Amino acid sequence: MTRYTQCNNKWNCLNGEDELNCPHSLGYKIRNNIANCSHNEHYCVKLNQTQLFCLPLEKVGDGRIDYLGAIDERTNYCSHITNLLSFKCLDSDECIIPRLICDGHKCCPLADDEHVCSGQYPSRDCQRGEFVCKNKTCINRSLRCDLKFDCLEGEDEWFCDLTEKRLIKIPSFDDFN
Repeated sequence: MTRYTQCNNKWNCLNGEDELNCPHSLGYKIRNNIANCSHNEHYCVKLNQTQLFCLPLEKVGDGRIDYLGAIDERTNYCSHITNLLSFKCLDSDECIIPRLICDGHKCCPLADDEHVCSGQYPSRDCQRGEFVCKNKTCINRSLRCDLKFDCLEGEDEWFCDLTEKRLIKIPSFDDFN
């Protein structure tokens, strides 16, 4: 790990420790502000659940898929479809790109790309093109993966750190003092 590979939104270490403490990354903000994980844990979603958990480094990169999308094994699966990080479908060799998660359309054979989502599609309360937050609030789907927490529990940003988008810190005058 070098200063050039640390905090580059790509796991260069098998367990992703090079991306853990990057204060300007979306994963860091989800891990610290929503999931309340410690400095040596990643956030994750357990299989068949719709809440965040903390993933100890010892369980990451051990060759065993413990969490939805195989995010604990992201260096071992799906690297063949793109140079971007991907979401591995359950009980399948299929991998999808992160923007297909929670898009209202079943892409994985067991629909695990939609089960992680807080609401059911279509929702009686929300319109087509809207994302359903866990508290049943409807937000415009364009707010998904926009690097801002629009849902109360931040679920509109879950798994979005698998994309190439990055939080960019604009320096203020205080940064130069």
